[in-house]
Amino acid sequence: MTKLWQGSFLTGATGYNFVAGTVDRVDSEILRKVNSELGECYLEFSPWMSTNKYLDEFKNLESLTLDRELFLDRLSLEKLSRIISSEENRDLYKVHYESDGNIGVCLSSDKEFLGDYKALQNALQLIKTNDFEYYLRFKKVVNQVILQTATGGTQIRQDGTGLSSFNYRKGIFLSIPRGVNIEVELLLNIAHEFGHQCLINLQHIDRIIMESHFKLVFSVIRKVKRPSILSFHALIASVFMLEFIIRNNDLLVELSSNDYIKSRKNEVLKDVEKGIKILKTCSLTPLGKNILDECLGLYIFAS
Repeated sequence: MTKLWQGSFLTGATGYNFVAGTVDRVDSEILRKVNSELGECYLEFSPWMSTNKYLDEFKNLESLTLDRELFLDRLSLEKLSRIISSEENRDLYKVHYESDGNIGVCLSSDKEFLGDYKALQNALQLIKTNDFEYYLRFKKVVNQVILQTATGGTQIRQDGTGLSSFNYRKGIFLSIPRGVNIEVELLLNIAHEFGHQCLINLQHIDRIIMESHFKLVFSVIRKVKRPSILSFHALIASVFMLEFIIRNNDLLVELSSNDYIKSRKNEVLKDVEKGIKILKTCSLTPLGKNILDECLGLYIFAS
């Protein structure tokens, strides 16, 4: 039962088909634009091509190579950190301005790198081993998984953080949760970023919200009012966490406890329910309305 949810535009097998088609379309459009602007003949899309403002600088990332599936090698991480950071800090400012001075790429020279790198590898291997269909869906929209670290003397949230951006589409940045139930929370954070990436692709073809994206609406993730499109992202991230829980409940219970997973599921269900009610007050495009209906369908299915 838990793996029968089909979705429509974002989640499940049917939703994946729609997202996958959109990913191919957006890849092709961005690739054509970059080749035209730079006078190149690149054959495949790469995350660095996503930026507009820093395209000339990001072109230096064309030589990034993977050490293994989804993970950049040591020299590529160093180059990535150097090029996407602001001059003053080792942060992700050129990818996402809110990271200015707070979040950076974790490098092999950082003391936490080896342990965190293994934790992230293990989490993705768990998905690959226990839910291969979900893993293939994930790989369609994510090319690179990059470890985050705190910069500028700050501290990263204990439950772990994630970052997805239009300026580095198909690349996600994650930190490792600390404390208890680390494996569970990391898996949910991966699902969370997967949701952001899927919605980013759909935003390339549709506004989702008809009115101003800067209208303030309560976010079920941050628990404060945020621009409406970011609150929509918060709902979708929660929906992807919910789908992962119902697909992989047995695995999560094995990694933690039945009580903890029940509690987390209920928390996410409440966020999804609240997010749907809040976003219904916005003027949505036809696709936006269909996505909200899909969120409601999954909520009912999982309840």
